[in-house]
Amino acid sequence: MTQQTLTPAQIIREERTALVQTLRQAQPTDPTLCEGWQCRHLLAHLVLRETEFLTAAGIVVPFLSERTTKVTNYRAESLIEREAYDRALDRFENLDGYLKMRKLATKVDRKLNLIEYFVHIEDVRRARPEWKARVLNHETQQAIWEDVRSRAKMMAAKNFPHGLIVEAPGFVDGYFTVIEPKENIPATILTGEPGELALYLFGREDHAKVELS
Repeated sequence: MTQQTLTPAQIIREERTALVQTLRQAQPTDPTLCEGWQCRHLLAHLVLRETEFLTAAGIVVPFLSERTTKVTNYRAESLIEREAYDRALDRFENLDGYLKMRKLATKVDRKLNLIEYFVHIEDVRRARPEWKARVLNHETQQAIWEDVRSRAKMMAAKNFPHGLIVEAPGFVDGYFTVIEPKENIPATILTGEPGELALYLFGREDHAKVELS
């Protein structure tokens, strides 16, 4: 019997559902791996990111970051009570995304949000003392790997000036030179599952199961 292939819509839907469940099981004031953020700050960030494009622009545009941070913190203050937190989480769960991309552009939704959702799930889970890595299906890991390959240089250039290679054994095109090594200087090699590599490159080095060589 042939195993059914997951579509981009199914991949992103499963990870979004997991994110909602993870936040629902947490308390508003539970810690996360995002410095200075509790779960209420993370939820405020997620809602802002998908509903107010101009206000959220500081996430990627440095000179706008101060305003985005102020709005995120202000919204987070209103989510400290469980009832308000749950209402915001219900709202996030039912958002269609910009231009209804969740229904009309599922490939774009997957590309923009898969790593975002995965990393933030782990921000909540791995902030707990005794966390265990989730077991993701191969297709989700492969999709994360494709995104890691396309975004790794932007994420890692400053930290690996002498070169960087990432390896994800068992995945299509599982060896990728992110930054060409300098002459006579060996590049750093990061090896792990795609999700773990994404966590490492997104600044969660202490909580990512990655081998360095």
